[in-house]
Amino acid sequence: MTTLRQNCVVRGDAGLLESALENILRNALRYTPDNGTIEVNLSETVGDHRRQAELRISDRGPGVPAEELDAILRPFYRVDNARQSKTGGFGLGLAIANRAVRLHGGSIVAVNRPDGGLTVRLLFPVI
Repeated sequence: MTTLRQNCVVRGDAGLLESALENILRNALRYTPDNGTIEVNLSETVGDHRRQAELRISDRGPGVPAEELDAILRPFYRVDNARQSKTGGFGLGLAIANRAVRLHGGSIVAVNRPDGGLTVRLLFPVI
């Protein structure tokens, strides 16, 4: 499901932004069960007295232990060995996304969904 509520224009490097989104979406696809859904929502919010584009990518996977939510945005961080052997990768995808978002003056946070899964929330200044 894709919901675009408003036109949000963000100034930035298309390649870096594409890389960030690709890494987040790839993780969402990897952890969402077969026939599951991934939700992508874009909206405009106001925070710190400025307009922001808020992009949320939510999956229906197992989520992440609460104490590790910040850590998954660091390079080479993997949640646990069982997930590593099952899913592959080096723990760089979300770190790449984090770096790209911050280079654009934005922020990124991962939160567990109350009904299962993970939401990665990206905020960017709107022009």
